[in-house]
Amino acid sequence: MSQEGLPEFQEEQRMSSSVTIEKLADKMKLTNLLPNISMAGKKIVTSEINRPALQLTGYFDHFYSERVQIIGYVEYTYLEHLPREAKLPVYEKFLSYHVPCIIYTTMTEPDEDMLRLAEQYEVPVFMTK
Repeated sequence: MSQEGLPEFQEEQRMSSSVTIEKLADKMKLTNLLPNISMAGKKIVTSEINRPALQLTGYFDHFYSERVQIIGYVEYTYLEHLPREAKLPVYEKFLSYHVPCIIYTTMTEPDEDMLRLAEQYEVPVFMTK
């Protein structure tokens, strides 16, 4: 994730109980991949993040769904090796937790199924620039 804007965002997060997803996306200069999803009223309530590697394998015990979800290169390459029929139920379950948003980092991007299901569940999806 880009570090530009991060210190100000973290300080603002510490000073308040939440921050809007729109503000996070703006401060971090993220590309919104699903602009049709309304971000009105969607808030991030913790400064903690989650790399959902275990959840993408189907393990959801102790899943902190209120956290921003970061899909990095490890998660991305794991998903690239899975057949579509294995990914769909995991995507469905992952998104059914209504995570605040998903951010794909450098050299990663969501597949069409992830975007379609994220739109269905109204979960914003972003990419770093």
